[in-house]
Amino acid sequence: MQTFLLLLAASLATGYLGAYLALLHARQQDKTELREAVDELLSELRFVAEESCQRLSRERSQLEQ
Repeated sequence: MQTFLLLLAASLATGYLGAYLALLHARQQDKTELREAVDELLSELRFVAEESCQRLSRERSQLEQ
């Protein structure tokens, strides 16, 4: 009976550990995906800001002429 209870406890502990590791892995993947999305948005923002500055520069030059 003790062997059975010991095996049951070991199985439960292994199951909880596996679930915890799966949760950590899922969180890490979510963080990675979020970082990639934020990097992509920042890249787009930089591009739009650059274009906007160039356009303003051209318009300013035209107004000065």
